[in-house]
This record gives sequence, C-alpha cells and structure tokens, in this order.
Amino acid sequence: MTPLLFVNIIDDMETLATDKENGHFVANFLNDEEYLKQNRHWIENMPAETLAKLLEVLCHYNYLPSEKLDFFSDVADKRDTAAKRNQNQRKAVNKILGWICGKVPSKAGLARFENALQRMGLDKPTELNKTEQWQRYAENIMKLRAFFEQAFDDIYQDQNDKNDYMDKLDKDYKEFKERIFLLTENAKIMQKISYSGHTGILETKEYSVYQSSGDEERYQMLKKQGFKLTDWMNLK
Repeated sequence: MTPLLFVNIIDDMETLATDKENGHFVANFLNDEEYLKQNRHWIENMPAETLAKLLEVLCHYNYLPSEKLDFFSDVADKRDTAAKRNQNQRKAVNKILGWICGKVPSKAGLARFENALQRMGLDKPTELNKTEQWQRYAENIMKLRAFFEQAFDDIYQDQNDKNDYMDKLDKDYKEFKERIFLLTENAKIMQKISYSGHTGILETKEYSVYQSSGDEERYQMLKKQGFKLTDWMNLK
C-alpha cells in the first residue's frame, strides 16, 4: 500500500469516527496486520487529535440483545455480532495504548496520551478549552474503563466455544489496566464530590489533575478546595 493510499485510509477512519456506531469499522482498520505492517511508523505516530477521534468511537459499547428475546430467530446472531465488535474494539484500544506507551512511556508519549484524552469527545478535537482539559482527561479515562467493564456485566458465551470469549475479555482488561496504569502515572486524578445541603443527595462530581512530579503547590491547593486523590481503577 502506498503512503497516499494510507492517507486515504486515515481520512476514511476519521470520517467513520464521526459516528459512534462505526467503532467496529475503525477497529477493522487498526487490527489489519497488513495495513500496520506497511504503514506502522505513520499510524503509530498519529497526532493526538486523530487518536482522540479514534478512541472516542472505539469505546462506544455495542449492547447485546437480551437472551430472553430468543423467540426472535436472529437474536443469537445479533448477540454474536455485537460481542465480536466489542472484542475487536477492545483489541484496537489496547493497540493504540500500546503504541503510545511502549515498554516504558516516554515524556513525549505521556504528553501525547494526556493530550488525546483531553480531546476525546470534542466535535472539533483541534479546539480544546484549557480550563476543561483535566476534567475531560479524568472523565475520558473513566469512559475507557467503563467500555471494558460493561462487557463483564453483559455476559456472553460464544456459540462454538463457551469459555474463549470471557477468557479473552479477562486478558484484554488486564492488558488495558497495565498500560493505562503506566500512562496515568504522571497525571494523578483528584475528585471532588458535592452534595445537596438539604437532602444529602449527590449533586456533582468534579475532577482535576496534578502532575505527580514537582507539583506539590497545586496538590495542596486542590486539597483545600475539597479534592481528594482517587484510585481511578476503582472509581465509580
């Protein structure tokens, strides 16, 4: 494949990424080893704005129809299709994180990851409001996590292999956690929860981030404002 053709493929991916229902099409591009083999350097070094678009569409979960509806003849096939799409999208997300992270993430890799996460979900990823960047970063990290976790609640067994799918899900989630742990080591998420003074009902959750190296002043400032450090993997 020539570089020109590959640019066309990237354009196609970005076009597909404007519709969340197209996550499985984007995953097919990213999981195609022949495309990656011929264009690895370019695709592994995509700008943060492009990565943001791809991650946003890839973490759109495809819900499986309930097995209780199996009186419809095509329910089993629809469940198979949705489950396979989710599996391919998880694989593509992990590939992107692997490209950014490597064995040990560099400063440039960490910056690219943070930049991409801040821009996820924006209609125009090139336009980022700096006052929202860390709130968006935290929310999008949890969006990625939720995409993986939803599959554990949406129990599925492959019609041909009753164990393989859930085994792969466990492995995919473990790989995701290992990579995301390294990529979030530099920017620590802090959370502030506000409750109604009259009812005690949860009103809002706010997020901010401080850089773990040399940002003690900001950390203390956020603590005074009511923010607390969080274990993002267990954050609800």
